[in-house]
Amino acid sequence: MEYKDIILEKKNNIAILTLNRPSELNTLTIRTMNEIQDGIRELDDDDQIKVLIITGAGKVFIAGAELKYIRNISYLGGENI
Repeated sequence: MEYKDIILEKKNNIAILTLNRPSELNTLTIRTMNEIQDGIRELDDDDQIKVLIITGAGKVFIAGAELKYIRNISYLGGENI
C-alpha cells in the first residue's frame, strides 16, 4: 500500500514505521492515524516481522493532534462532522 503520512520499511525481521510529516511536527490527522492503523495491520499479517520500531521524521516524534482537524471530529464516533 502507498502511504502519504508514514513510511513503512521492512528489513529482515524488523519493521520501521516512520511518521513522515516533519514540517507539521508529525501531528496526527485522521489520515495519519488511519495510515498507522493500516500499516500495523499489514505488519500483523507478515509472520516474518518480529519487531516494530515507531519513530518520527525530523526533530519531533509526535507533537500531538492536528488541532485544525480535531475541531471537526465528533467525540462520539471519532468521525468528521
